[in-house]
Amino acid sequence: YACKAAESEEPEAEYLLALFYLYGQGTKKDAVKAFELAYSSAYKGYKDAMSLLSQCYRNGVGTKVNEYSANYWAKMAGE
Repeated sequence: YACKAAESEEPEAEYLLALFYLYGQGTKKDAVKAFELAYSSAYKGYKDAMSLLSQCYRNGVGTKVNEYSANYWAKMAGE
């Protein structure tokens, strides 16, 4: 379901699929793919994805560490 829904660019599905890739649940771990899906979902306004994206930027998961972006997405998520 998550893959099919993510293909339709549904933000919640993209977020869930990002988690699957991040933790290797049902698929091979892929931090870059997880980051890309989280970014897409966050950009569409999904708060949980914004929080995940903030963590990715803060810890360099799937991308380079970027404190500015980490703080921006944390603020957008209401953290």
